Amino acid sequence: MYDELKKTNKDLILKEKIIEDSKNEIQKYVFHYERFRNHSKSRDICIKQIEKILKNMKLLNEVKNYPAAELNFFEESARCII
Repeated sequence: MYDELKKTNKDLILKEKIIEDSKNEIQKYVFHYERFRNHSKSRDICIKQIEKILKNMKLLNEVKNYPAAELNFFEESARCII
């Protein structure tokens, strides 16, 4: 019955369209909000880890004799996140 009304009633068609558009807008908002939140979490974690990263870079250089130039990508990656 509803489907039959929906086919003929322009008001009902318009309301359905508005509802569908609203759902899509909410989904877009949630997607972007979650993305923003995840970036913020990554940034916070990285800020907390940067000292540990630098310490471990120095340790790798001293113990394993890895060239400092080869280890710089750790710090550069962390700074990109921050």
